[in-house]
Parts: sequence; C-alpha cells; structure tokens
Amino acid sequence: MGKTVSLHMSRRKSSNTFVRVGLPFVIFVVGGFTGLQSFVGGRFERRDMLVKSQSERAFNLDEEHRKIMQKLKVDDFEIKRIPNPGEDPRNV
Repeated sequence: MGKTVSLHMSRRKSSNTFVRVGLPFVIFVVGGFTGLQSFVGGRFERRDMLVKSQSERAFNLDEEHRKIMQKLKVDDFEIKRIPNPGEDPRNV
C-alpha cells in the first residue's frame, strides 16, 4: 500500500512540474516583456513629443545669435597681461 501511494505521488509531482515551475516562469517572462515594452515605449513617446514641440518653434539664426551675444556681454572685459614664469609680477 505504501509503495502505491508513493508511486502515485511521484507521478503526480512529475506531471505538475510544468504547473509548479514552467507556468510561473512563462508568466514572469511575458509580464516582464509587456512591462518593459510599455515603459520603454512611454519614454520614447515623451521624447518624440518634446522634439516635436521644439521643432514647431520658428527658428531664426540671426535672432539666436543676438540672444547669445546679449548673454555674453562681449564688450565688458579688461585685458590684463599675465606674467611669464620667472618674471616679477610687480613689473608687469
């Protein structure tokens, strides 16, 4: 009687191996694929929307040059001589 029960249990374990191991693995792989696909897809959609919104703005090279030059204040500097190595900085 004990041998038949253990034989029946070993057959049952081998038939349930897919249910115990394989099915959770398949669900994990499919779920991970779906989750990563939506995550990466959303990231690319946001990037595309940002690029599209930036490209809709009118671009004028002269206007951009004027804006940059205003920020730099090119004429607001003083030329100072830097002493060479070995020179006395007080004589410069």
